[in-house]
Amino acid sequence: MKRRLTVVIFALLVGVMFAFGPELRFGSLEMENSNYFIYMFHYPITDVIPGVDLDFGFNMYQTEIGGTMYFGKPNPDTPDSTNFINGISIYGIRVHNKLFDVRYGMMTYYSKGIGLLLDAYRKPNSWAFDGKVTLFQPGLSFHIPFEITSLNPFSTLNTSSLWFGGAFLKLPLNMLFDATFLWESNSELTAIPGIPAYGSTLSLSLPIINWKLIRIIPSAEAALLATSSFDTIGFGAGVGGRFSILDLLWVKGGLVYYSENFIPGYYDGDYEYKKMKTLEGDPDIQLSPITEATQSSMGWFIKANINIGNMLVLRGALSSYNTIPTSPILRGYLRVRIPEIDLGRFGGVPEFYAEAGYYQSMFPVSTLLAGDWEGALLNENTRFMFGAIYPLTGDMAAHLTIGYNPSTNDWDWGIEFDSSFSLSPDGMWLAGE
Repeated sequence: MKRRLTVVIFALLVGVMFAFGPELRFGSLEMENSNYFIYMFHYPITDVIPGVDLDFGFNMYQTEIGGTMYFGKPNPDTPDSTNFINGISIYGIRVHNKLFDVRYGMMTYYSKGIGLLLDAYRKPNSWAFDGKVTLFQPGLSFHIPFEITSLNPFSTLNTSSLWFGGAFLKLPLNMLFDATFLWESNSELTAIPGIPAYGSTLSLSLPIINWKLIRIIPSAEAALLATSSFDTIGFGAGVGGRFSILDLLWVKGGLVYYSENFIPGYYDGDYEYKKMKTLEGDPDIQLSPITEATQSSMGWFIKANINIGNMLVLRGALSSYNTIPTSPILRGYLRVRIPEIDLGRFGGVPEFYAEAGYYQSMFPVSTLLAGDWEGALLNENTRFMFGAIYPLTGDMAAHLTIGYNPSTNDWDWGIEFDSSFSLSPDGMWLAGE
């Protein structure tokens, strides 16, 4: 009787969620050298009560396709559970008013100033607790990387070892001053010579024009990086700005001075991926020790984004720092909507999105200027990504990606299904801002 009642309650819960159109997500997930296949559906509700947004859902996973179904979210620190009650979860919650704005949910992109230290940092498919307190001035901000993996029994998981927080102050003329401190708490990582454990940044932004049509926002920033023993410290400072027209075009650039032992934009969209590869001992993909910056120098960066609705996304970025071995770095991303093609009695090709990503470290600008396009764009430092995004039903989409490393002739692929699909590239393929 108890089992029958449990099944009925579960069926009603799922039925109610599907009746009101939940968001679905399933695909593969890698965590601490273990692979999982996850199934997640959740239902966001805005203003459950004024100032409170709630997103609740249900989670299941398998350690192999066709294997035992476990309930909840994968957590290496707790045993797998076959009790479906553990599958009920809080996908996200936000409480916001004039005094504070706190949010638990999937990580967004995090940037400060011109991106001298924190530059579109994010760990995909990971949760965090973020907040701003404006009860007093200066206000406080924080980022705590953790996830609630089960409500019964209650268990949590640290989703990253990078923590940050600080203070901000609103000044006259809409200027914003921000001070942020970062801490990498993984002692195994920071024990590697030259890998920083601490960072801090001071930034000042002055919106000259901040309309919906046009935005011009210059910024200045100074930052520090230091190893755990503080025997290696680097400093950087820069000025730059952002120009945008609606959501169609934005351009961001800056000029940077940096001392020895400082690498600009250290905590970027690639940081978590490179950190994982560094800890795994990958010989090709590693976090750069700040000691690679052997002397002070000047550098620059420019990023641009063209976005025409769901028809076209084009992103590009080039950064050059003279004394850093992996510089210059060129990145690009293109996504194009391919409309449905009717072939008459032969059927047709359904609508889908085609995408391509490009990444190259140590980009040989001189080779390109000399006219050797192939030698400049296709070499051992090049990485490619090709993909297709196929809408299934409603907001549901299947996303196939294929990566290629020409230097090792190595291919890898992945597929993901998602109903809240953002159609946005991550990591080396240019994180959004």
